[in-house]
Amino acid sequence: YKVPDEMLNRAKPYLSNIESHMNDQWHKASPQARWTISAYALYVRDIIGDKDAGKAKNLLAEAAGGNLSGSEGAPLPKLEKMPFEALGWILSVLADDKGSAAEVGSIVRFLMNRTTETASTANFVTDYGDGGWLIMYSNRRADGVLLEALIKAQPNNDLIPKLVRGLLANRTKGHWGSTQENVFILLALDKYFNAFEKVTPDFVTRIWLGGTYA
Repeated sequence: YKVPDEMLNRAKPYLSNIESHMNDQWHKASPQARWTISAYALYVRDIIGDKDAGKAKNLLAEAAGGNLSGSEGAPLPKLEKMPFEALGWILSVLADDKGSAAEVGSIVRFLMNRTTETASTANFVTDYGDGGWLIMYSNRRADGVLLEALIKAQPNNDLIPKLVRGLLANRTKGHWGSTQENVFILLALDKYFNAFEKVTPDFVTRIWLGGTYA
């Protein structure tokens, strides 16, 4: 669908300065909710060709309480306060930025250490406190956001197929728990399909019913 250029041109400055549009209700909410909105604005700007890696790094540093340490083998940054959805959107922004390899590595290691895994599935659990309703938060939506980000940042990561299986296993009558979950999960699964299953299988199936070829 072709979005009108006028709409996109009006949206860009709004998204670039999203923090100034948050009213008192937002400022009374948890910083996690505000960080998530800022991260989503950065993600949308990146989609429409307005990447702002510098602001994404500043947002990470704010949540970490200072400078990030992202070199291989270095201590993980203190990102415990940053919600998983916000980390996912920031990771999507920084994934293909040549100057952000250290931050990408730190975020992925941080996430990998906080994954709930079974033998075949994986998911993330996060909490926004009292501000969760402001951003229509759900753990399942976070899984979809992080799946998309990992496909972009580390397509060979072993966690990706486990996240996919976890999402598919948590459907009810073919869908998830809300429109928000459905949208973000389907977008992520579409990227998974195009990255890993875009070649149409070529095989022949024969079926027998008892001893009769059907």
